[in-house]
Amino acid sequence: MYRYVLREHILSLVKDVDLLSDALLEQAEAHTGSVMAAHTHTQPAQPTTFGHYLLAIFDNLQRDRERLMRAYHTVNHSPLGAVAITTTGFPISRERLAELLGFEGLMENSYDAIGTGTI
Repeated sequence: MYRYVLREHILSLVKDVDLLSDALLEQAEAHTGSVMAAHTHTQPAQPTTFGHYLLAIFDNLQRDRERLMRAYHTVNHSPLGAVAITTTGFPISRERLAELLGFEGLMENSYDAIGTGTI
């Protein structure tokens, strides 16, 4: 249940990151000539542009997006059928359950599946 819900939350967050990224790029392009003082060690340093500053935020945000996508791929494996450590006695297909619920795979070890909680 947790993994099923977390997938949607992570993808929603990635969409928001993409919208913010687009806005940052748009503003960076609009401010290629807007001069500002860069700061280092909390002190004013060299002159730069506001566009340059915004691109630094964009680059950092893209690394965060990559981490979110790695988290998504970790979460997107089904633990269903693991039950209470040694799987279920019912004749189910864990692979088919994962497929029907849109998971990209399943957690193969049932002990791992019940012990990891959400991630």
